[in-house]
Amino acid sequence: MNDVTPATAANADLARLKRLYTWGGIATGAYIPFFVVYLSQRGVSPAAIGFTLAATSLLSALIAPTWGHIADARLGLAKALAVTLGVSCALMSLLYPQWPTPVLLCLLAVAYGSVFGTNPTISDALTLNVLGPERESAYGSVRLWTSLGWAGFVLVAGWVYQVRGLGLMVPFAVIGLLGMLWTSLGFGGDRHGPAQTESSSLAEVPALLTRSRPLVFWLLALTLISICTQAAVSFVPLAIANAGGGPLLLAVSASVGAAFEIPLFARGEQIAARLGLPRMFLLGVLIEVLVIASWTIESSATSIAITKMATGFSYGLTYTATVVITSRLVPPHMRAAGQGLMSVTSSLGPVIGAAIGGLVFQHVGSHGLFLGSAVGLLLAAGLAAAALQRSSASAETGRPTA
Repeated sequence: MNDVTPATAANADLARLKRLYTWGGIATGAYIPFFVVYLSQRGVSPAAIGFTLAATSLLSALIAPTWGHIADARLGLAKALAVTLGVSCALMSLLYPQWPTPVLLCLLAVAYGSVFGTNPTISDALTLNVLGPERESAYGSVRLWTSLGWAGFVLVAGWVYQVRGLGLMVPFAVIGLLGMLWTSLGFGGDRHGPAQTESSSLAEVPALLTRSRPLVFWLLALTLISICTQAAVSFVPLAIANAGGGPLLLAVSASVGAAFEIPLFARGEQIAARLGLPRMFLLGVLIEVLVIASWTIESSATSIAITKMATGFSYGLTYTATVVITSRLVPPHMRAAGQGLMSVTSSLGPVIGAAIGGLVFQHVGSHGLFLGSAVGLLLAAGLAAAALQRSSASAETGRPTA
């Protein structure tokens, strides 16, 4: 009776992935641009915000590789995604009440962020599975639906918050997360279950890192870039708010930035074919350097918000390249584990960057923070370029492996 062909199932999963990413854009657009301001209004100091973000990233870094292994070898990607989103919904809901102490709010924020932070590990691996090795570079054409959801909803959220305050931030985020959860339940566990031919074990990860110098250099470069980027970007909303900008300005900046990502995600396959994935990645990092450097000479909320929009160009280039390069540097049966390792780098960066950034922002000021971040990011970009060349990663990741 079941006459569904693999191609039909793959097309259905691809459409479902687009809905999943759209709901993800709505969920994250509801809170990410406003979250540090939300914490600040609840009585959390800049330094405490920094340490909250750092603790979230540290815990996420510890969870992601293990959860990726469980998804690969035990639960399967579909079930692991549903569990992640279900727990995230519950934890986000707990951020709504007015708790008697900011410490409890921060602890709940850490719990939520560390769990939801594993979502890209699973959803990106699931997307790459659906696309198949021959179309991995088309990842951006699926990921762009997050940017579409974000760009549209963040404007609505910003206008509502401007008029009504940030009290509706958590309910809006929960609605988006529930949409993600409902969509995730439609993925077939038989198609995205545990690996059947090769087992993915955490014990394989050290051996993989020992064998693969390209992977080690790549992960180190990603970590350093993440540290410098997160030190600055985490506190841009607070800098805009301190300069007189409101939620609507934050929303417009975030929405336009996401809109800039969309054409780059849509044409990511063509850009990668023309430039190669390493050059595509480094171009995005260079744009980020220029944007952060510009914040050292700007003081008005409007000018900071306008230049922040350009981070959409950077993100649209770097994210696709990062996901695909990482995927090609690990065995196919360790795809989620590989994305977990990538998630570790993006999580360890804020551990250091957000913690230091919070202290620098509070005691030195925003301009000092942005200057240090720009210089550090430029040095990290140089290391990334050297790592890709020296480890022959350019040759290994510039085209699909056989």
